[in-house]
Amino acid sequence: MALFNQAQKEQFDENLEFMELVKRQNKFNHKQMATLTEYSEEAVRSWFAKEGSSKFRRVPSRAVSIAKMKLSDSGKLI
Repeated sequence: MALFNQAQKEQFDENLEFMELVKRQNKFNHKQMATLTEYSEEAVRSWFAKEGSSKFRRVPSRAVSIAKMKLSDSGKLI
């Protein structure tokens, strides 16, 4: 298991919070989030899995950047 410093953990937490907000405010499902972020649907599902689960993965900063860019271009930036 990878060990993260406090700053990295905070960044990962912010990434997840952002994705949860995007998902909730736009009423997006996992498939729509996958399209938005250009990640697989399976990857997106892993971001929303319960932390501690073997399926859980942290949201990459790249996914957040892509989502922000696309939402900004569409006028839906949160």
